[in-house]
Amino acid sequence: MKSTIAMKKLPFACLFLLLVGCSPKETITEGEPKATEEKATASIALEGETLKLANLEIATATTSDSAEQLSVAGVLEADPAATAIVTSRVEGKIIRFTPNVGDTVDSGSVVAVIESEKLHEAQLNHALAVKRLEAAEMDLARRRNLAGLGAYGRPAVEDVRKQETETQAALERSKSEVRSSEAALAEAKSRLVSQAAIVDQARTAERLAASQVELAEKQVARSERLLTEQLISRQEHEQALAERAKTRATHEHSQAEIRAAKAKQGEVQASIESVFTRQDSAQKAVATASKQHAQAQQALTRGEAIYKGGYLTSREVAEAEAVVEQARISAEGALDDVQLLGGQPGDNHSIPIHVPFAGRVLERKATLGQTVMAGEAILTLVNPRILFAQLALFPSDLPRIRVGQQVMMKIQDRSFSGVVERMGEQADEKTRAVKVRVRVDNSAGHLRPGLPITATLGTANQRFVLVPAGAVQSQEGKNVVFVPAEKPGEFQARPVKVGITQEGKTEIRSGLKPGEKFVAKNAFLVKSQAMKSELGEE
Repeated sequence: MKSTIAMKKLPFACLFLLLVGCSPKETITEGEPKATEEKATASIALEGETLKLANLEIATATTSDSAEQLSVAGVLEADPAATAIVTSRVEGKIIRFTPNVGDTVDSGSVVAVIESEKLHEAQLNHALAVKRLEAAEMDLARRRNLAGLGAYGRPAVEDVRKQETETQAALERSKSEVRSSEAALAEAKSRLVSQAAIVDQARTAERLAASQVELAEKQVARSERLLTEQLISRQEHEQALAERAKTRATHEHSQAEIRAAKAKQGEVQASIESVFTRQDSAQKAVATASKQHAQAQQALTRGEAIYKGGYLTSREVAEAEAVVEQARISAEGALDDVQLLGGQPGDNHSIPIHVPFAGRVLERKATLGQTVMAGEAILTLVNPRILFAQLALFPSDLPRIRVGQQVMMKIQDRSFSGVVERMGEQADEKTRAVKVRVRVDNSAGHLRPGLPITATLGTANQRFVLVPAGAVQSQEGKNVVFVPAEKPGEFQARPVKVGITQEGKTEIRSGLKPGEKFVAKNAFLVKSQAMKSELGEE
């Protein structure tokens, strides 16, 4: 009886050490996690004086309304569907560039003028092609008049046949180039498939390394806990740290391999695009050669008929007709080149750059006098009427948020509102937060993309089980509460999902139902007894 009274007078720290015990340190093996998982469902027994000294309080789980407001940070972003990157169609020098960042421009307005040597060359080629066509037509008319007067002798069919043979050879060369490009394309696609397999292998290795890092992190956390309680030696803890560093290095190496494999995959994709360009050029050459060969065949057929029939047509007229047709094809091709570069025949070699819609200049990517390449961006345009606020919420808060819900936001002392438009499908790998996009009406034009904001989301009333914060304990990386077992003095760890903690109360989202009994006070002593039992079994 005296010993019982003496134990009740012990300080709280001594009582804690008494319950934990002073078991000798033991070496923890790699096979231990499986055994630990099996013990997680076992009962934890507190008997005799230990149960009395623990002074546990058993309570019944109850529910309470939860009505709170979430305050999260975010940033304003432009509407991706209303953002345009204005580029130059040709290589050239910027000789006029009017808008500045923040300026508003109308739809279709000219924001820059590019002086292009390529366009100048294309216009010269077109002018020369038109002159050749006019000269060929005049020559054809002259030869027809001479033929009508009987100035030519019988046509030389062999010359026409030679031209047909040459065009046939040119056509075959073009077709051969198409076949060669198709073979190169097939080979590049095969390489792309192989590289994709390499990327998949690298990703598999990275996921394995990530799992090993996660396991090493758990081992280190457990080692730190046991070291704090003086259950393992410092050397054993350092071994766990070394193993974690090794797995992290392996993880970083696997990530580097993924980046290298993706870079190689990008090179293969670029080669495929190059082969596509080569194939397109070859197909155009085939089309041109086919037209020229068809014309040569027509000329041959006509020359043979004239030769056999003795008509007043001559070889010179047939040649002139073929020259006219070829000159016409060349003129049409030169015109296509000019229009493809954004110019028109007879204009100077300056190309105006128009914007696709009305908006505000978000960024200037070039300067006056700069030489830009074809396809290079010169400015970014955004429609400022609609913005989006990008917020990051933890998964535990997502059940309280819904699409269409109003959100109040603030920038310094300016307040405005928005509506939840979309909720992310997956959490960020590092922060574990889920992105929530809020649509903001910026018709007044006072807001700008990139500004940081503070958002307040009023959550709906919901009923949750509330327990004292101390009733929730962490065991093997999981949140648990201890519930009485069938036998008096025995308890079981019940995994639970928790919500927020306010004013000493923690929300239980799942795992504990209203009306169930649980350890509301001194639950950490039950956890300590569980740890003591675990070490004793080891």
